[in-house]
Amino acid sequence: MWVLLLVACGEDTSPSTPATPGTANSTDALTSPWVGPTPTGVWLLNLAVAPLGGLAVPFQIETTGAAGVLDTVTIRGVSLVAEVSDDLTTVGPIVIDETGAFVVAIDELLIPGAYTITGSDVTVDFTLHAAVSADGTFCGTVDGEITSMGLPLTGSTFGASTWDGDIDGPTGCGGTTVPTIPRIETCPTLTDGENTGFLSGGELRDFEVVLPEPYDPAVAWPLVFAFHGLGGTPASLLDGSSDLRPYASERGVILIVPQGLDSNGSTLWDTFGTPDTNVDIVLFDDLLTCASATWTVDPDRVYATGMSFGGLMTGALLSHRADVLAAAAPLSGGILTPFAPTAAPPTLVVWGGETDIEVEQDFHLLANDMIDMLTTNGQYVVACNHGLGHSLSSDFWPWVMDFLGDHSRGIAPEPYLGGLPLSFPDYCTAP
Repeated sequence: MWVLLLVACGEDTSPSTPATPGTANSTDALTSPWVGPTPTGVWLLNLAVAPLGGLAVPFQIETTGAAGVLDTVTIRGVSLVAEVSDDLTTVGPIVIDETGAFVVAIDELLIPGAYTITGSDVTVDFTLHAAVSADGTFCGTVDGEITSMGLPLTGSTFGASTWDGDIDGPTGCGGTTVPTIPRIETCPTLTDGENTGFLSGGELRDFEVVLPEPYDPAVAWPLVFAFHGLGGTPASLLDGSSDLRPYASERGVILIVPQGLDSNGSTLWDTFGTPDTNVDIVLFDDLLTCASATWTVDPDRVYATGMSFGGLMTGALLSHRADVLAAAAPLSGGILTPFAPTAAPPTLVVWGGETDIEVEQDFHLLANDMIDMLTTNGQYVVACNHGLGHSLSSDFWPWVMDFLGDHSRGIAPEPYLGGLPLSFPDYCTAP
């Protein structure tokens, strides 16, 4: 899955006269009213994908032409270490209108996994609505769809700068600055059950709380955050086949299950953004603050779990809130952000083997990459490959909750050094 730096363009850059991409050898009859610089050369194009929380996806674009006509526009993929792919597609000719605006339409572009953040192939349709600046650079807005995920690109932007081998660059006409999101200062009183309209990071958020029965304020309770998958709801984790709800009372924990924000008709999490600009990391911080103000929460027993996109959100918390979590259990998840905590909590990695594929993304690869990252960091990891593909069974919760409950923050020695408890299935392995 991609993540973008969500940056608003400084102005409306849609062209007044849309250009029509044609064939690269048909430029003889084309003329352009544009008298400014024609943006030819090799460029870094950073595409900020709005539905994925502003993830900056780099491309290399090479343009040829003169006198306001781009004869060819060639697109190449770029990895996070600035390795460049072979040509992915070439379109043209494209006419720049009298205002400096032009349109580049790209259909069914397959980006190989080596050049995506998830390591899996991603297919996109997108149209760049561009405007040329006085210095010959260009920027604008993007529409289209990440077709492999069914996510519209509405609200996305891009910026182009001269290619110099670095993938840092503008993601829109307004630059790359994203404001820091403040944390909550005054908490409302949270309630058992559904909570709506919780103001966090400038957004009104919904979530469900399940208190253990009976709840005793004289007792310090463990707190488990659980994150739903793409398009899900709190009920999709708490009830039905997932059936997490009974474990609040059965295991004596407070459950908080947030609702992901809607992005063009699908609910999801920002699993890529940095903590200061990530509304979902801020939501975690604010909910922990306000839950601790409302109920008696044990700060040494705060946990995170989640399925699929919720497993990726759990991975983001492992990256950014390693000092807060006592343990984590990502289910068919992964880590999509730079991972360099000085310490990280014990982690239970659960996934469904080589058939663990969803929205054309390989969660088998993501899970194994996560295991490698965590173990390289010296972290205690239990790996459970259930072989059932991209699925969550209520049968998982007893041993998932055992793992979380057996690990308080900073516990030593590791309680599973002598072997896993009998409640764990035989497909789980520990170091």
